[in-house]
Amino acid sequence: MKLTCEAVQDMYVLYQEDELHHSVKQAIDEHLGSCTHCTKVYESGDNFIKRKNIKQADEPIKPSNKLDQEIKLKLKLRKMRFLLLFLVVVILIFSFFQYVDKRKNLLYEVSSLEQTVRDIYFELDRVKWEGDANFNTIGLIDEVNEKTPRMKRQLNLFERRQENNHPYQITLSFNLGEFLHVLHERYKQDAWSTRDEKALTMMNGYFEEYEKLLEEQRLRLNHVRDYRPVSLVKPFPMEQLMTIHYNIDRLAYTYSHFQEFPEERKILTKKEQKALAKEVFQMPDAEVTITPEIPQEVLEGFGSYNTMIQGEQGNYYAEWNVYTGRLLSFNNSQLSKNGDLLPEETVQEKLQAYVPRILDTEEFRFEVKGLNYNYESNVDHQLYTYRIIPMHNGIDTNAAYRLTVDARTGKLASLISLDRPFYAELKFSPDDAQVNKEQALVHLEENYSGFSFTYTAMQYVPSVLTNQYEKVFVFEGENDQGHERQVFVNVRTGEEEVVY
Repeated sequence: MKLTCEAVQDMYVLYQEDELHHSVKQAIDEHLGSCTHCTKVYESGDNFIKRKNIKQADEPIKPSNKLDQEIKLKLKLRKMRFLLLFLVVVILIFSFFQYVDKRKNLLYEVSSLEQTVRDIYFELDRVKWEGDANFNTIGLIDEVNEKTPRMKRQLNLFERRQENNHPYQITLSFNLGEFLHVLHERYKQDAWSTRDEKALTMMNGYFEEYEKLLEEQRLRLNHVRDYRPVSLVKPFPMEQLMTIHYNIDRLAYTYSHFQEFPEERKILTKKEQKALAKEVFQMPDAEVTITPEIPQEVLEGFGSYNTMIQGEQGNYYAEWNVYTGRLLSFNNSQLSKNGDLLPEETVQEKLQAYVPRILDTEEFRFEVKGLNYNYESNVDHQLYTYRIIPMHNGIDTNAAYRLTVDARTGKLASLISLDRPFYAELKFSPDDAQVNKEQALVHLEENYSGFSFTYTAMQYVPSVLTNQYEKVFVFEGENDQGHERQVFVNVRTGEEEVVY
């Protein structure tokens, strides 16, 4: 290997520090053996340093403090970037496995809910049993309403956004139990119609859709253990599930209360609701708010809404039937605390104007319960209490309410239902009795062996079988084991009546 003088002199420092490869060092030695100029440079180093124009001090050159700080800062930033990247990777890995765990939990909740929905589906098959069906629907709906919120907690952000943006809710109402009771009683009492068949078919269809949705999601989520993207990325169809809940609740309410389909029943508009509240409480200048401001779909599924009526007569918190406008209950938060009591006769006169407005009936009777009956308070409120019974043609209905009135001002204080509500929208059957009490009693003894019955009253009751008020004989019975039973016998047909 032959080297030029420039190359040999350029490698002076490496040669002195013994940092060269053996073959290169050997080549330099050969060159120094033949070149006196380079030999003199290697021996003294003076000419080399001068040629390079380098001023070498006696002390080694130290880097400036600013340069030292910049180098340290760069190293620190590099280290921080590495640590940050490491933390991001750790967080991503942790989040991924946490998300996988949530999908596994979602799989469990979906499987559990699927079984409960299947059990409710089986309940629908018992509608057409001849004997008592002994439905467990309420307990099963309780299970659904425990499992769906647990399932909600396992959803990802996109799925939760779907749930939050849907106008309905994730839980089911209990109207399904009443729906099955009405259909079963109509079937058992030979009152089954094509409309009943259509209602049952529709409800079966909703639960078939529900069961199919959960089955598909269970099969997809089964692959979460294998980390398949379809089980991790594809969202759970919350919007579809909540639409099914809405369809179930809406059909259950309209058919069990009116024996009509959802498309045949419309709810009151907000404007109509507010106008009705002002009319019933005779407060035309009151401020009426619907509390809370809930979507129309929720009102249709549950069948009731609440209002706050604020005016000179008081602040009334009232609940209404959203389909009929029937007042269900109310409470006045502004009652007097001092002053003289009005004569009870004066308040009873006011009842003649109050009751037709709040119960939508012109015929009723009331029982005086006295002052502060069944009422306790730390505040000196004084309330006259009455039991109100709607009537028709001098006969009681099976509805009863407790109405309280401020004894100092005569203003309405509260209303609650003590028994079944009064269905003002139902018609009353013709008053053409074909059966007397004795004949009805014979019929009961034939159907209920071992029971001893006593006649107690004649009433109008809302019939599941005819969807109107029917006049009935009311009997109370008891057998040797102490089991009690109340039975209604239709005065027109002599058959046992089934009531809402």
